[in-house]
Amino acid sequence: MLAAVLFLLSATRSFSTDLLDALVPAKVEVSSSLRTTPFDHDRVLMIPTGFKISVLARIPGARFIMPLPTGGTLVSQPGLWSGNIFLVRPQAEGPAIVSALIKDLHNPQRALGGG
Repeated sequence: MLAAVLFLLSATRSFSTDLLDALVPAKVEVSSSLRTTPFDHDRVLMIPTGFKISVLARIPGARFIMPLPTGGTLVSQPGLWSGNIFLVRPQAEGPAIVSALIKDLHNPQRALGGG
């Protein structure tokens, strides 16, 4: 099954615990080039007020994501002795750029704080 990389993007607020109390339904934004199963139908998630959610890239088996202060995101893709960490960089126009940053790791999610 193809996992999608989903990102919560803050409009103007920084994350805080009081935002967790104000979850609202939001449609998942999907560009036409990524609008395949399971995103060929509209999806709605509960997210904090002032945030939005978008599919920026499709990475098979994506497990953990870690936003970077530079605007990119690290994504782990587990595999038995062959896991990877990808760098996903959104673009102003067009699809995000996905680059294999580190390859052939055992438990790459640990590098992203996943235990």
